[in-house]
Amino acid sequence: GWAQADFGSKMATQAAAAKFKRAERAFAAKNYKEAAEQASEFRKSYRSSNLALDATGIVCNSEMAMGQISDAVSCFL
Repeated sequence: GWAQADFGSKMATQAAAAKFKRAERAFAAKNYKEAAEQASEFRKSYRSSNLALDATGIVCNSEMAMGQISDAVSCFL
């Protein structure tokens, strides 16, 4: 419960996972604009997350799918 010492870190982990899932779902639904936005927000908020690299991939691949080739290439570098 909330009285446990690790409650805050567990909630932060849950929040990060939920944010990443929104980006992942948007990408799977081919809603690339939303996927890029959600994944970008994830990267800004959770830089040290083990999912940060995956979020970068969602951003880059979404940009490529939207035809934003120069942005996608920069993203991959």
